[in-house]
Amino acid sequence: MFDSANIAQKVGDPAPASPNSIIRYMMGRPLDFEPGTKEVYSNFGYCVLGRIIEHVSGKKYEQYVKEEILEPMGITRMRLGKSLHSGKARGEVTYYQPNLGVTPSVFPQGDREVPWCYGGFNLEAMDSHGGWLASAVDLARFCAKLDSPAPALLNPELLQALYARPKPPVGLESDGSPKAAYYACGWMVRPVGKKANYWHTGSLPGTFSLVVRRHDGISWVVLFNQRSEGDTPSDNDIDPALHIAANAVKDWGSHDLFSRYFR
Repeated sequence: MFDSANIAQKVGDPAPASPNSIIRYMMGRPLDFEPGTKEVYSNFGYCVLGRIIEHVSGKKYEQYVKEEILEPMGITRMRLGKSLHSGKARGEVTYYQPNLGVTPSVFPQGDREVPWCYGGFNLEAMDSHGGWLASAVDLARFCAKLDSPAPALLNPELLQALYARPKPPVGLESDGSPKAAYYACGWMVRPVGKKANYWHTGSLPGTFSLVVRRHDGISWVVLFNQRSEGDTPSDNDIDPALHIAANAVKDWGSHDLFSRYFR
């Protein structure tokens, strides 16, 4: 997903490579291992999933997600982002990664060298695995609606499939015991009694994100416009600190503040 110029050249398509070009290129590559025998996070897998959604629904990926998932949740401002600074959306932050310097642009037009955050990779091809723009409030709204029983976005069978432990041997340790935490369908899962903690992180040059949904019904969202690199403290260090902070709260209140923010 970060080899746009090379892939476009290999398949004979204009640079940077589109999702379909990337899929066509990858179909000619050998598998690294037998499916179902190993767990490796795959951005490319979500690229394929986006095209499956388009094929089955007959809609563009962004349109389908907005109409079928986000709007029923009351989320109206999320959209797919753009690679270049000229495509910056209203209210979108500026991204920084000064320690990476500049890099050759994956886009044939415009500046030949660009900051990594703005043209060092093709965000448009990453639509279904990390191309969304969202506020922390809207992601928190997503968490609240996903866990709300009324009205439920997903039926119980789909929710169960969403969080199910992968079939052996993937969801097990080498000795055959269940992993304390495992990757399900889009969420990391750590069972806590009869419930579980769910979370996901993501990063690109200029961004880091963390979404946590806890077994006790508390959720939080962290968005940075620069990710840690080199010897700096890890972005992931904020996660245990937020668990400590949440545990220290005695009264969360009972009134809904979502209505104060843009929808």
